[in-house]
Amino acid sequence: MRKIRIWDTTLRDGLQVPGVAVTLEDKIEMAKNIRALGVDYMEVGYPAVSEQAFTETRAIVDAIGQDADSPWISVYAQANREELTRAYESIQSARYPMLHLVIGSSRQQMEDRLHKSPEEVLALSRELLEYAKSLTPKVQLTLEDASRAEEEYLLRLVREAVLGGVSIVNISDTVGTAIPEEFGAKIRRIREAVDQINPAVLLSVHCHNDLGMAAANTLSAIRNGEDKAECTVDAIGERAGLAALEEVAVALRFHKEYYQADTEIVTERLNQVSRMISYVTGLTVQVNKPIVGQNAFVHSPGMHQSAENVYAALSAEEVGAHLQDLELNAESGTPEHLKDALRMIGYESATEEEFHGIYEKFRSLIQKKKQVFLHDLYFLLQRGHYVEKEKSVVYVLKTFRVTSSDEFPDASVKLVRGAEIIEEHSYGDGPIDALYTAIKNAVQMDFHLLEYRIASVTGGKEALGRVTVRLEYEGEEYYAHSTDTDTIKASAIALLNGINNIILSRKN
Repeated sequence: MRKIRIWDTTLRDGLQVPGVAVTLEDKIEMAKNIRALGVDYMEVGYPAVSEQAFTETRAIVDAIGQDADSPWISVYAQANREELTRAYESIQSARYPMLHLVIGSSRQQMEDRLHKSPEEVLALSRELLEYAKSLTPKVQLTLEDASRAEEEYLLRLVREAVLGGVSIVNISDTVGTAIPEEFGAKIRRIREAVDQINPAVLLSVHCHNDLGMAAANTLSAIRNGEDKAECTVDAIGERAGLAALEEVAVALRFHKEYYQADTEIVTERLNQVSRMISYVTGLTVQVNKPIVGQNAFVHSPGMHQSAENVYAALSAEEVGAHLQDLELNAESGTPEHLKDALRMIGYESATEEEFHGIYEKFRSLIQKKKQVFLHDLYFLLQRGHYVEKEKSVVYVLKTFRVTSSDEFPDASVKLVRGAEIIEEHSYGDGPIDALYTAIKNAVQMDFHLLEYRIASVTGGKEALGRVTVRLEYEGEEYYAHSTDTDTIKASAIALLNGINNIILSRKN
């Protein structure tokens, strides 16, 4: 049985979703949860893109990359020495560091992006691979846009990389247009070329989901000799995202006899990690998403519900979906019980002060809902780290009042920014419009609200409602969200979170 290694790139490629803003503390929490899944490699950032990215990468490495059970820690670098140097400096303290060098292989990449001839790209790949190996022995070379590259040229690049001592050759379907049968056949030919020189070199794929076939292409590649799959939790990433880690891992586990391969992913933790990533990023998982969707194990009334074991490929327990039904109430809502529940959903790093705040919100929620489930805790954990660290520049909601009527809906808000207190009152077409107009006038920023969504994220009479907003400011888009049993309050805080994201992104 072959072991298929999983390379998680949630913290790099996954966070390239436009407008998603995640604090360093949340990135570290994400990294800890992903590490606990049992991934073999973790790509934690793109340090050359900015000083902030470099600093955050080093902090993530310090937090999760030095233990004996750490996966290989890697970072992204484009085809130049400066980025490779910066990449190595950001991960050199890791117990298992490796560099990830990316170079274009299609004619479109060479002509329009690299502005080099095929022979020049070959020479550049040799030079940069040699330099990368002088920094750290373990190097992955990604051949970007390989699914559109001319195959003979692609094989030349692969052979040169293997002869140059690369550890992993990664074939990227960068624009997500590959067809599983053709992609699998291409991987088989590449595997044969690699084996002729050095069978110890790992062959990897990185599949985007633009046509909805990322997981299928990844599995086809595995069937044809691939050793490593690059994925993200919940399939998040730019455009349509990447192959979903949970789908690839579970499909392999379910069909391991067919593929003669399996991963070491702890599938029982998949739903826990999915929900954690969703609440941190604000990206809602579609209800019918395989493995981790809210309805993935729900049967409609009737024949299917009365024979669930007949109409289910696997059980909720196998992927941790059953844990969301565990309940806490007034009797079981002690601090010790809450700490145990937080550990179950993968959150253990709260300080005593932070835990006290979480517990107070938890007790308040129990008073409102009477029953609190594990899935409520993800949204109870909403944290505003930047509020504590950047009090002088961000806005905090102090008080608000909203009046709804069929004549003149109005709203008043009081905001705090450092030592400044700002009060504003406004009318609108409805209560939310009045509230948002008051906030916009208070902060005096000319942003545009592109999207406003509200959804129930938990069950029960006092369900938590999550508000998600998408703002446009000076040509850039920003997402933000907030969750509360009071959806008007959640609406106000979601908008302020978006405004604060704009302020902090410009500040850095």
